[in-house]
This record gives sequence, C-alpha cells and structure tokens, in this order.
Amino acid sequence: MNITRRLLGTGNRGFSVRAYMVGLAGAILIPALLLGAWLTLMFASFAYLAPRNSLVLASLCLAAFLVSAAVFLIIDMDEPYSGPMSVSSAPLERAVHEMQRI
Repeated sequence: MNITRRLLGTGNRGFSVRAYMVGLAGAILIPALLLGAWLTLMFASFAYLAPRNSLVLASLCLAAFLVSAAVFLIIDMDEPYSGPMSVSSAPLERAVHEMQRI
C-alpha cells in the first residue's frame, strides 16, 4: 500500500513538472533572437576582416549554415509536438492510460 502511494506521488510530480515545462513553451524565442543577432555580427566581422578568396567564402558560408541549422533545431524543439519535426505523443498517452488503469 505504501509503495503504491509513493509511485502515484512520483507520477503526480512528473506530470506537474511536465505541465510547468509546457507552460514555458515559447520562452526560448527572445534568447534565440539575441543569439542570432550576435552571430550575424560575428560572421559579418569575420567576413570583413578575412582576405577575399573562394576558400574563405566557402568556409564562412558553411559555418553560417551549420550555426543557423543548430539554432533552428533549438527553436523547433522548444515546442516538440508541433512544427516541421514533431515528436509523437503516443508514448505519453499510453503511459497516462496505463497509470489511470491502476
């Protein structure tokens, strides 16, 4: 009996943490915009000070693409149940269903 109460209490704490995290969805947008502005200035200064040749241009373009892809992934995973890359909610729904059976 005591173990059952402890398990249910742990499950309730998990759901409250998840509800808190869902409430924070979208909170990463302003820091991501500041990061984007800082990265834009950084890459612009690198391009301004670098010699003009194709290797420098290619490496700057590749680095800018990789950084922008990483920022895009961070912003997209801020809301995991929507967007171009979404996470399935089926495992969570199955877990809730199993916990309600108890």
